[in-house]
Amino acid sequence: MPCERCGETIEGVIEAIEQLAPGVETGMITRRNLASALPAGAARNALDCALLDLEAKSAVQRVWNLLGRPAPQACTTAYTISLGTPEAMAAATAKAAHRPLLKIKLGGDGDGARIAAVRNAAPESELIVDANEAWMPDNLEQRLAECADAGVTLVEQPLPAGRDEALARIRRPLAVCADESVHDRSSLAGLRERYDAVNIKLDKSGGLTEALAMADAAQALGLDIPVISPDAPLDQFGVRRVW
Repeated sequence: MPCERCGETIEGVIEAIEQLAPGVETGMITRRNLASALPAGAARNALDCALLDLEAKSAVQRVWNLLGRPAPQACTTAYTISLGTPEAMAAATAKAAHRPLLKIKLGGDGDGARIAAVRNAAPESELIVDANEAWMPDNLEQRLAECADAGVTLVEQPLPAGRDEALARIRRPLAVCADESVHDRSSLAGLRERYDAVNIKLDKSGGLTEALAMADAAQALGLDIPVISPDAPLDQFGVRRVW
């Protein structure tokens, strides 16, 4: 799906794919050289995944076998509670309180009341939070403490991308995950002191090929990838992950 934040449009994605169609048809454009022909984004992701699918079918293999990866396994999917007033979020949460994992959208002022209301409405659910770059350095520690008090296990992108250096200067009471601050492998090294995990997205990284390479590089740097599983062991922050 084209990312408006990155300036992408459906028409632009279609145009980018059509421009490379002759090269794909003749075999000049392959999954190995696609990154040099197209910048990361929805168009490259679409072509990368299509080329990988073709490669696997031509070799009569499963994609994970072709890539030398373990077979996929079931994971717990986070159910999202949209940003609203504490009362509205509590009402939405109460309807989803039977779900094991809830992702709470926050947005700045009043977030402490929001997360407290959500926790009261779902006392048994694991909570993760997406702050969507809405917090500032001067309230970062307070917001993290409010989340920790509510038993939140992970906060995603609390500060604006490019203005997140404050994360390296504080003690983080729970895991903090980069989203807008991470794009591809080249952006990983600068995140180690600021984040505990990275959110890898196929469009943002430019396809499964780069995403898998990012996952390997992130783990080598000691960064986690928050794919939640009820059967995985707890890490130091109390989050269950499976890779």
